[in-house]
Amino acid sequence: MYELYGNVAYSLPKKNSTIKKYGIQSRQYRKRHQAEPKRVKLNSQSEEDRIADLFHRQMARQRIGQIFACIFAVSIIATAFTGILYRSSKILEMNYANVKIENEIKTLEKETNQLKEELSKKTDLRLIRTLAVERLGMQDPGQKQIVQVSIPAGDRLIIESDTKGTTDEDAQLNNAVNNIEGFFKTIR
Repeated sequence: MYELYGNVAYSLPKKNSTIKKYGIQSRQYRKRHQAEPKRVKLNSQSEEDRIADLFHRQMARQRIGQIFACIFAVSIIATAFTGILYRSSKILEMNYANVKIENEIKTLEKETNQLKEELSKKTDLRLIRTLAVERLGMQDPGQKQIVQVSIPAGDRLIIESDTKGTTDEDAQLNNAVNNIEGFFKTIR
């Protein structure tokens, strides 16, 4: 069976060297000589062969789609791992910088402690005392100017209470608790 559509080949007569490419003569040439299609015989396939070819094409398309999907998934996973590695490298870099700064701080603290020690060794208390007496006019404290303060071993809560004569600690604590309780009751 001969078909006119599909792969159609036109046969044109050979070009004449006297015909100009762009001009009146080329238009007239086209009008007089029209291309005639060659009849090409199509391969006749059976219905089963055509269905098999369609099936193989469809399978090839599916395989190509699966390959592209795998490539896309691998590229996404690789990008994710690259991002994770980049972030962890930045964190590690910052940790090293922090450790470096901490070491510098420790060395500076050691140096300041050494300087304080040297300063305390070089200070002469007798010289300071004589300078304070001579330049600033300070005096040694008199017997009445020395105050001794005793610090109790335990902590106490001391508040102003109505019963000033009681020295019992339990009574003072009970009075304080009652005052605190009364304060919170008034807040509500």
